[in-house]
Amino acid sequence: MKRFWGIPILAIAGIVLILTFAAWLRFNGLDWDQGTHQHPDERFLTSVASDIRPSLKVSEYFDTEHSGLNPHNVGHNFYVYGTFPVILTRFVAELLGMADYQHIYLVGRALSAIFDLGTLLATALIGITLFGYRAGIAAGAFYAVAVLAIQNAHFFTVDSFGSACITWALFFAIRTADFSTRPLPNLLGLAICLGCAASSKINLAAGIALIPACLSVRVFSPASIDSPTSGGSLAQRFLRIGSLSLLTLVVAFVVFRCMFPYLFAGPGFWGMSLNPGVVENFRVLSLMVRPAFSFPPSIQWVNRSALFSGWNLAVWGTGVPFFLFAVSGLIFICRRVRSLLHPATIVVTWAFGWFLLQSLLPNPTLRYQLPALPGLAVAAGCLWAGFGRRPWQTGLGTLVFIFSFGWALAFSAIYDRPHTRVSASRWITENIASGTVLAFESAWDDAIPLRGTGDWEVIKPFLKGQRLEIHEPDTASKAIRLVSVLANADILVITSNRMYGPLCRLPGRYPMSTAFYRSLLNISANADPVRVFSDLADASLRKGSLSVNSASSSFNLGFVPIAVFTSFPGFGSLLINDQGSEEAFTVYDHPQVTLFRKTSAFDPVQAAHFFKESLQNLTSVLKLQ
Repeated sequence: MKRFWGIPILAIAGIVLILTFAAWLRFNGLDWDQGTHQHPDERFLTSVASDIRPSLKVSEYFDTEHSGLNPHNVGHNFYVYGTFPVILTRFVAELLGMADYQHIYLVGRALSAIFDLGTLLATALIGITLFGYRAGIAAGAFYAVAVLAIQNAHFFTVDSFGSACITWALFFAIRTADFSTRPLPNLLGLAICLGCAASSKINLAAGIALIPACLSVRVFSPASIDSPTSGGSLAQRFLRIGSLSLLTLVVAFVVFRCMFPYLFAGPGFWGMSLNPGVVENFRVLSLMVRPAFSFPPSIQWVNRSALFSGWNLAVWGTGVPFFLFAVSGLIFICRRVRSLLHPATIVVTWAFGWFLLQSLLPNPTLRYQLPALPGLAVAAGCLWAGFGRRPWQTGLGTLVFIFSFGWALAFSAIYDRPHTRVSASRWITENIASGTVLAFESAWDDAIPLRGTGDWEVIKPFLKGQRLEIHEPDTASKAIRLVSVLANADILVITSNRMYGPLCRLPGRYPMSTAFYRSLLNISANADPVRVFSDLADASLRKGSLSVNSASSSFNLGFVPIAVFTSFPGFGSLLINDQGSEEAFTVYDHPQVTLFRKTSAFDPVQAAHFFKESLQNLTSVLKLQ
């Protein structure tokens, strides 16, 4: 077979083909929300990136108190992300003339996609290094169709940046563990990538464990022990591991210091005491993500199982066949290698360890599993096309990949359609009379019509409606507010499952809120409001009707659904209702929007009495506690 730089031409062609297809999946519909900034974390980073002030002066760059690149100095006093992605995005946007708020997010999304393609390339190279060209190409192919990676590549967040850096660190760690390679160049690459990874997401500093791991495999491998130049006593080997680990860690820290300068107080490079403001930010964040904390976005994590993250990764992030095939691949690698001194143990340990760690977090959101995905893809690629493969592996792997390929295309279809909130916004301005009063669930979810979806003078009056603030604890004052807002409103707007999803999971903690949603949908106490909202979307799409088959509630609030806007993954009429997934999987790029119209059946007195009765359930629970 012809080779280029020692690599078979067919292998290069295969990787290029996969990268091309993966690029289409990641760049397709990059402006998926039509300029309306529908991802709240991205919205914040967009604001930071457009506000910071670049400077090429090294002295100013490391001057934490005065630097224009420090988010704290430009009005963003609470900042808990790494600065590497934001600073890089700002400098690239400056070169492209797109540094303003209305354009810089597109630069950030494009860079997320590019970095994710870098992750794919590193994944393929890991597979090639460990198991050969076929396995490497197969690993790249599996990563190319991983829905979790495709989705995050469409967002200007730090996740794709950090995942790319840590995957390249994993590649250099595996190269270092191989006794046939020179250690220092690979350790340098490992250090640089670790520094950039931790500068994107601070928790990726856990990757420093790769340093002693890869050196231990190298130094204690049979080839090294038997080598006349690399042998030595046990003490000498440990000294070699320790000295090289320390050297690598120092280089990684220098890179980290340069890429995340404002974690330190400064004012110069050597001012390495921690910045009290950033430390306080991280302390507050650690409290906010705890389920017991009454921070609205954290309510969804109350009483979550340790299996929650893995379940969502399997069902939605990869598809069940991909996930099971990858897990089987990890087991297959362990059975075939049977040695902790094989470089493959590094990728197995990293993938499993990161997956387990994120599953046990207080907030096990799906996107946190992104750094584990390359390891799963490598395992799947090995089982499909790696060493010792048998016909059943090839056949089963082909079927799994075809399914995963289809799931990726089905999911990517959402980026070919208008965003649901954009569609709902335009429907409101075109079908709802001026002067109609809208009510919204909470300040923690976006109100519609969205700015930029029509004439602002037409949109502005609709946004004057009040909010239920349904996320607040169930109290008598909240009951009064619910009745007051509903009495003054003509239409209730629910723009995602961000509120009813977590609240209705906790009827003991939010009995009034749960009763509110059940009475709104006119369903019995045994029915799941989340499922019924989902059924409304199904009924609207498949039957053209907004009625659902469910037993009536003891109290009908007097609102009826009038419009539902959804964008389910699928092909044509074959749609996959994913509203039962983790909140973050749907609420950013394809939330369900549901509008309810008040009827003459609404009675504020009866509603107040109903909410008061539901609050008695909370009182009973508190007494029992």
